[in-house]
Amino acid sequence: PRHTLPRSPHARAAHAKEVFKVATNPAVWYPLSMLTLGINTASSTNTVCLFDGKKVIGEVSWSGKNKESEKLLPSIAKLLQKSRRRMTDIKSIVVVRGHGSFSAVRTGVTVANVLSYALGCDLYSIDTATMWATRSPDKNATAVIHAGRGDVLIKGRVTPASSIKSKGHFFGDVTDEEF
Repeated sequence: PRHTLPRSPHARAAHAKEVFKVATNPAVWYPLSMLTLGINTASSTNTVCLFDGKKVIGEVSWSGKNKESEKLLPSIAKLLQKSRRRMTDIKSIVVVRGHGSFSAVRTGVTVANVLSYALGCDLYSIDTATMWATRSPDKNATAVIHAGRGDVLIKGRVTPASSIKSKGHFFGDVTDEEF
């Protein structure tokens, strides 16, 4: 059954606070055992994917060069078509909420919110560092993530990419050439 949001703005705000507590904790919702749309516009490579639990059903990626508003919805449509699914099959949405380019993150979060509301499905968010940490092949490596305007997020701090002197043992969406 689809859930409905409370009608009054005050009740919706209280509901949102409760949902946010659960939604921002990946341990609560990962892995979701329902068809889930994932949206990441916070990285240098943007991605939309469909997954059910830990099984990836389909994925569409493109270079994030300030084209999110032009490419996000067509990419979701392409993903659904390739996966032979309909928009109404989506039961939850997970969106990467940043760090990343402000406009790119804003586009991804807005589309996720609108789709969640229109479909009546659950909406979850995850920060970029947590997303990369779940994908890390080596738990001793340090995540380095684009934070917009020439900055990177490293060890929980935003710093200019040019200030990193050692390449070290990194992973994320920043390449060696950018140091």
